[in-house]
Amino acid sequence: MEASRGRSFEESGDFVGELESAVDHVGSCDGNQELATHLSEGDSLHDTSGQTSAGEIDSRRSSGGNEIDGDVRASSRKISFTTFNPAPVLQQAGSIANFLLSTLRLDVDTDGPAQRVESLDSFQTDPYAVWGDVLANWEETLKKRKKTLRQMVYQGIPDKVRCAVWPKLSKADDPTLKDTYRGLIDRDSPFVRIITRDLPRTFPDHDMFKEANGPGQESLLNILKAYSLYDREVGYCQGSPFIAGLLLMQMPEEDAFCVFVRVMQSYSMRDLFKPSMAALDVCLYIHDTLLQEHDSELYAHFQDKGLLTTMYASSWFLTLFASTLTLDAAFWLMDLFLCDGMDAVFRVSLSILLDLRGDLLKLDMAGMLTFLQGELRSRYSQKDDYAALFDRSYQLKIQHKRLVKIGKDYQNREKASDEAAENKVLRGENSVLLKRIAELETEMESMTSQLVSGTLSRAEEVENDAKLRKRLAVARRQLREKMEKKAEEEQSAPVVPSTSVPVTDTTKFLELLVSQMGPNSQKVCVLRERCKDMECTLASSKIREAELTDEVHEIEQLKSRITQHTASMAQLQNTLTMLQAEVVSVCGQFPKK
Repeated sequence: MEASRGRSFEESGDFVGELESAVDHVGSCDGNQELATHLSEGDSLHDTSGQTSAGEIDSRRSSGGNEIDGDVRASSRKISFTTFNPAPVLQQAGSIANFLLSTLRLDVDTDGPAQRVESLDSFQTDPYAVWGDVLANWEETLKKRKKTLRQMVYQGIPDKVRCAVWPKLSKADDPTLKDTYRGLIDRDSPFVRIITRDLPRTFPDHDMFKEANGPGQESLLNILKAYSLYDREVGYCQGSPFIAGLLLMQMPEEDAFCVFVRVMQSYSMRDLFKPSMAALDVCLYIHDTLLQEHDSELYAHFQDKGLLTTMYASSWFLTLFASTLTLDAAFWLMDLFLCDGMDAVFRVSLSILLDLRGDLLKLDMAGMLTFLQGELRSRYSQKDDYAALFDRSYQLKIQHKRLVKIGKDYQNREKASDEAAENKVLRGENSVLLKRIAELETEMESMTSQLVSGTLSRAEEVENDAKLRKRLAVARRQLREKMEKKAEEEQSAPVVPSTSVPVTDTTKFLELLVSQMGPNSQKVCVLRERCKDMECTLASSKIREAELTDEVHEIEQLKSRITQHTASMAQLQNTLTMLQAEVVSVCGQFPKK
């Protein structure tokens, strides 16, 4: 029966139109008997315009046929719109820890189990009449009969009425949103390839979705693609196809998209599907805390065996149990979710663990994981089983403000944990910086010592240069004086007679004089003495000139060394300045106390 749940709709939306017509009729007639008779026929409404009923599909499957509802799919609408009226994406509701505060829910006191409402006695025998009256007077019901409405939802919305009730509960009756959808389905999305990959994994055994590229998968692709464009921050996330698939089984494509948007936006499910998935961590923490408060023994057993909440409960919250329970149970849970928001999911998840505690306490980690992932569908396959489960969840004493407080506690704990982790990182960074500062200080001391030593060496070289310059100046002055004295002596010397013999050196010149004046001439002797003195003076001058040339060469080398040393000192000074700036920068990174 489950594999054929859900329905297909013609473009005209026959069932919705018939239901609304019947509701209008209730508002204009005395009593609800006519609506009850009209809706109790059920299949006649569902099978209009050549559609196939769920009963006929069941008979086909029981006879071994694998064919699906072909005539229904042939009449399924294929939407092709060209207009687009963009609507702004709803603001994100609250912070991660407070997202439960903004969840759309009936404002009903849920601090404890509600008393049974006497006016619901007729609900068991004539639910369509009661729901017809509620739909016909929806605003009045919200104002005056919220508790009655909530109790009716917890008893399960009739399958054929869900397509009208779910948009009411979620406030999805928005023509503008439908116009937005018509414009989005014709646009390209970067997530199409990923969505297409996940489609065969969504309700793979259901007739509506098992056909590759069939009408069911096409509608599901349209909704998920349109939402990925509508809410670009979330885009697409695995898990959302199960929610959209549930909606498609109950209502036309456009209505399913509108409700899906409200589920994501108004019920804060989008927070669970954000890339960080931080809201999912909040939900798992709340679920863990509720289990510890209501059954400390089972909680301790989970801790002792190493069973983490993320191992079994993540899919419960991401798919609203659509991938875990039977479709009928998942539809019923969607009723509760649209009524109470995430509170209902917390109640049901806790009720499941409390209901199965006897079996879970006997199992190890692997056994519990297998049991919670694979046995829930069979354990709650019958209506009486999941109806009792939802009734027990309804009776749990869980206050909404308590859930919000747990969420805030999680936020505070995570904040403290983040601060501790940040402080640890900062301490590590400070240690590295302190080590670096010590290294820089050592390097700076070494370079300062080198700078002082270089300065002293330069001063000594400058002093030596000054001494050499002074000696050079004295030598030049002495040489100049000797040359001047020699010039004076030459001017005062007697005129030597001219000869026709060429004089090539001093010795030959003296021999010529001796031959002319005689060897014992007094003048010859004087000239001989002066000639010797001049030769000695000339030799001394040449020696001194050679010494001065060496000194000049040494001075030039010293100048070159001073120039090179000056450039090295400038470079050293620049390096020291950069090190001082780096030390100042590193010290500035320390947090101020």
